[in-house]
Amino acid sequence: MYNIDLFEKDIHYYKIFRKDNINRTEVAAKHILRRLKSFKPNRKIRILLVGGGDGESEFPILQNLKHLDFIIDYVDPSKTMSKIFIKRAEEIGLNLGGIDNYKFEDDRYKPRKADLIFALYSGYFLDDWDKLSKKNPLLKIYETLNKGGIAVITSRSEKSPYTRLRMLVGHGKKTGAFIKRFYRRNKIPFVSKTDSSLIDISSCFKNGKFNENKKSVELLTFLLTDHWKNIPGGKKREAIKILKKYAKRINGKMFIESIHDFIFVYK
Repeated sequence: MYNIDLFEKDIHYYKIFRKDNINRTEVAAKHILRRLKSFKPNRKIRILLVGGGDGESEFPILQNLKHLDFIIDYVDPSKTMSKIFIKRAEEIGLNLGGIDNYKFEDDRYKPRKADLIFALYSGYFLDDWDKLSKKNPLLKIYETLNKGGIAVITSRSEKSPYTRLRMLVGHGKKTGAFIKRFYRRNKIPFVSKTDSSLIDISSCFKNGKFNENKKSVELLTFLLTDHWKNIPGGKKREAIKILKKYAKRINGKMFIESIHDFIFVYK
């Protein structure tokens, strides 16, 4: 279970981290537009954002789709994030439908059928995502699609150094490889694409050595989705080893690579 409070308290780091994903999610626009060409002209398109957060990952794609007639449904358990999303969506003139503060996998949440579903970097927060069962929300995503629709799911790759870091605290197993394996096993059609980006971890180092300070503790707490102070000493030492092993120095700053899997699911 992930601590949603981290994302409500650490909005500053959340926004910095999501900026890392913005350009990455733009690669989805061409796949979506190609798929939606088969729809009838002037059809209103229903979009569902699963774990939409503040919308920073979704807005670049939605901006590329503004010439289409669409309405957006949104679900995210965080009321803080949904307020930020609504304000920004209204500012740029997006047409909003239902706004729900449930977990997507909650049985009480009954989503409307959608032509386009985004689950961008939100899988880590869905219960049972890593279970090969009919309760897996990956199946709920597919079942929510209208015929001819497309779901765009993004996750960290198992090859990513950042994923290795998260595995220390039990969060790295929900990777793109599992998502692809789940859909392949259930004979659900999809295509995938891999991309990468860099996360600035300069606050964690000073003169080439690990430096535990207020900023580095806040950043590591956010990246691991667990409070750094609560992580056992042995795991902390392993985390520091991973940071040192995979850190890249670029223009005087330190970065760790994050490899992304984009899975496009078709119905």
